[in-house]
Amino acid sequence: MISPTSHNHVPQKPSHAVNYKKILTYTLISIMGLTLITTIFLFFYNENVEFEASKYDVNGNVTSISKEYENKTLNKGMVNYYIVVNAQTIKLPYSWGKDLEIGQYVQIQGNKNELTSLKIVN
Repeated sequence: MISPTSHNHVPQKPSHAVNYKKILTYTLISIMGLTLITTIFLFFYNENVEFEASKYDVNGNVTSISKEYENKTLNKGMVNYYIVVNAQTIKLPYSWGKDLEIGQYVQIQGNKNELTSLKIVN
């Protein structure tokens, strides 16, 4: 009688073995897909919310003025002013912001993409 240990026995992979490489690959693909879908969703969702929330009807004193160049490295190009009125930061084009001073009372109307009026009261 031949004993089972006497010949060269090659162990076979059990049928219930887990393929960790496949699991890891599918997990990473799933995470990347969910991240992409979430990013796209949040981008469009925030755009809509931000647009609705950015309607300006602000009256108050200018508490802060800062100037920013669009080409920051050369300090050239289009200049934008950022003013703070009633704790709201509002971006103004150069022609609207160049004559403003801190403490002036202003009335601003419009939205994020287009300001429709700026009145300096005093």
